[in-house]
Amino acid sequence: MPDWHAQAMRVIAQQSPIASGATCDIYAYSKQHVLKLFKSHYQHGYMQHEACMAKHAQQAGLTDLVVVDDLTIEGRQALIYERVDGQCLEFWLRRAPWRIHYFSRCFSHVHAQLHGQSAPKRFPSQREDIVRLVEQSSLISNDIREQLMVQMARFDSKNEVCHNDFTLRNVLLGKQGNSTIIDWNCVTRGDASVDVASCWLKLMRDAWANSATRYWERHYIHYFARCYLKNYLRLRPQIKSTFRSSLPFAALQLMNAAAEPQRRWLANFLDIKNPIYKKNIIKAYL
Repeated sequence: MPDWHAQAMRVIAQQSPIASGATCDIYAYSKQHVLKLFKSHYQHGYMQHEACMAKHAQQAGLTDLVVVDDLTIEGRQALIYERVDGQCLEFWLRRAPWRIHYFSRCFSHVHAQLHGQSAPKRFPSQREDIVRLVEQSSLISNDIREQLMVQMARFDSKNEVCHNDFTLRNVLLGKQGNSTIIDWNCVTRGDASVDVASCWLKLMRDAWANSATRYWERHYIHYFARCYLKNYLRLRPQIKSTFRSSLPFAALQLMNAAAEPQRRWLANFLDIKNPIYKKNIIKAYL
């Protein structure tokens, strides 16, 4: 049995992360493995949940990710994964921005393909998560809460895979065109239209509610978001009828971890009677 811990300590001490995000740093552990080191405030249960969800996703054929081991390194939780061929779509898009139409089609195709598969029973229930969020959230008024509960009651019970963090960083594209979806911590089983709404909102948020996004990038990301949604709806036109009603639930999910400017922007999507909401829906279909 390899001494994962000793090797991990050496890697962290001698190397810089090959990628960093809000939840973790990624290190090149070896030629066959990568080390995902979670931020210090993430507890053991968070890491265990991701390992469990990734395992079930891999067994169901949803991803090529394989969890090898879990560690605790100086109080921080870590997972060791087998290496997967490819770079994230964000990398490819920055490297070849003129191929935006090709990459948006890839992104849409991978997402639609994921939603066409049945979710493992061990994935958490999307409906239960959303109902609990609507009931307990302090970010919404009682009027909006009642409106969302009425809308939630109209949703059909579905068993589609909802990744809930489907971003350009979480889709790896290999040189041969093969793709792998990573980061399965937020996955649920439910209505795919909420997952599509979440993906679109994250792209639009980065375009219009992120102060770090440069002016020209705003329009580029906005255009990618439009291409993604149009391509997706071409592949799965049945989502078109539920996309609009799913936006408030996706927005509320994102508001919990959002900074104040982004939270204010996302709040526009909570009330379908709001004219700003209608304006943004129209933008999506241009």
